[in-house]
Amino acid sequence: MKKLKAEEAILEFHFRQNEKQGLTPNTGRIDLDEKTLSAFNLEMNLKLSIDEFNAAGSVCIANQWLKHTVLGGGSGRYIRLCLTTQGVGVVRSNRASLEQEASRGWLERSLLFFNKYQGATAIFAAVLGLIGLAVFGG
Repeated sequence: MKKLKAEEAILEFHFRQNEKQGLTPNTGRIDLDEKTLSAFNLEMNLKLSIDEFNAAGSVCIANQWLKHTVLGGGSGRYIRLCLTTQGVGVVRSNRASLEQEASRGWLERSLLFFNKYQGATAIFAAVLGLIGLAVFGG
């Protein structure tokens, strides 16, 4: 199963919070502070530090997945952030990818794995063949 990057996890977490509260991406707000970090780590099953959390928030802002809703902010640049249309697109794309991955059968997953790691698979097959020759004599 695909593991979300920290920045993707922030977007997913914020999206879930909006859904729980019945808020739209434009009305829901998130502060990237210690309180939110605790809830985030618990819900997303991660162990980010505040610095890692804020660094991931910076990536979200730089990619225009989150945007500021107030000027200044006083206590930090990671307060009162909301999801952008692009941020919602990232969340939906990740969800669709995870659903598609979960719906694949073992054969399809195996074929995709071997296709993805063709070089490693070829080496494994060659080593296996050499072992077979060594054991059974060729």
